[in-house]
Amino acid sequence: MGNAEITVHMDERRLNKLEAYLALQDSSVLKKLHETLTQLYTEYVPELIRRDVEELIRQERQAKEARQRAERRIAVIHLHDAENDCHISIDENTDLFDVCRAYHDRIRKKGSDNTLGDFAECFGLYQFIDPILYDAFKEMLPNTGRIQTVAEFDFERQVLRAYSTTEKAEHTYLLKDVSSAVFRATRKSISPNAQKEVFYALLAAKRTD
Repeated sequence: MGNAEITVHMDERRLNKLEAYLALQDSSVLKKLHETLTQLYTEYVPELIRRDVEELIRQERQAKEARQRAERRIAVIHLHDAENDCHISIDENTDLFDVCRAYHDRIRKKGSDNTLGDFAECFGLYQFIDPILYDAFKEMLPNTGRIQTVAEFDFERQVLRAYSTTEKAEHTYLLKDVSSAVFRATRKSISPNAQKEVFYALLAAKRTD
């Protein structure tokens, strides 16, 4: 169940004056109404009943959060060079286009000072995952709706190996071509709605596999 709505009618002139004077006390009509309802609830509903209600609310909130976690789409990314190696997962901007755009923005801003840590951070909020888990996610494709992108950035060979649910296949690209495709797809002359489609068309022409 959600929040119920209560409608209260009051002469507009009275309401405007009340809002003005409550504002002087860093308050508002809505805030005062909420405080009053909470006070009425506490005063008239027995404590044992309130406990039962709060437990139901807590259970519903947990169930909702569990559904949201189950429906959330993720991308898993493998970053490595000649000396370092890490695996991460992200749950925002998980399409291959978004992943490649974050990579392009990072190299454009940072130049030659990039490290694996820099690249991990460029994808936003992330968490490290075990390489075995990364491989398990990869093996689940394409039979899962949760994993949207699996991407491997090989900075030693300067290539990207990526599986995207948009493309339904795994392909290899030179990183310079990935960056070029992002740059060309995000030009001001291309509408935001068309950028992703343009990116995939440009990238498809640069497959090296």
